[in-house]
Amino acid sequence: MTETEPPRNRPRAGCWFFGLPLIAIPTVLSGYAALVWAGYVGVPAEGERVQMRVRTCVEGRAVVRARIEDMGLGDPEYTTTPDGFTVVVTMPDNDFASDIPVSLAKAGQFEILSNGEAFITNADVESSTLRLDFTGEPSIAIQLNPEGAKTLEDTMRADPDGLVQLQVDGTPMGERVNTPTETRGHITLPIVGPDRPSQVAAAAEFGLVMSRPLPCAATVDVQPITEVQP
Repeated sequence: MTETEPPRNRPRAGCWFFGLPLIAIPTVLSGYAALVWAGYVGVPAEGERVQMRVRTCVEGRAVVRARIEDMGLGDPEYTTTPDGFTVVVTMPDNDFASDIPVSLAKAGQFEILSNGEAFITNADVESSTLRLDFTGEPSIAIQLNPEGAKTLEDTMRADPDGLVQLQVDGTPMGERVNTPTETRGHITLPIVGPDRPSQVAAAAEFGLVMSRPLPCAATVDVQPITEVQP
């Protein structure tokens, strides 16, 4: 059975988000990510219409579908399959469109490591916030829950001359020295990239997948709608 969802209203043109120092990922990053991938603020996706085939566990299907909705891909049409679902969507017409299927399938597993061992994971994260400084350079501010905050500070106190490493899906994202040890559960995830558009796109992607981590592996295959067989 095919489900067709009505087009969603999107905000019109404007760069209002650069005036906000903090943007909460669970409530706002979804729209922000859509704007990043669309390439313009307030402009709907107007690129190629494609079909994506998603294969994942039952629990993972809801997560991937939520990510699709968060990205604001145009006019999604879902069809259930035995191993997942297919979805026909309109992609944004920009250089980041080809990254979307990869982003949809990313695990979104955040970890903080000490001496190569992970001791903080997604389960310890209370909130994630996209931060833009006055130049527009992005980073992600992570607030740990009380248990995670205590674990972080205890680990840092045990090795005051060391450091902790941050990573997402096994990719190193930065590090922090263990002194001072008082963090109040707050740690910043830096975003690196060859240029500002790449940094902003990476921030949107990391925020999106971290806020909706996958409980199991997923694959997303895409093909132009003209090649989809009836």
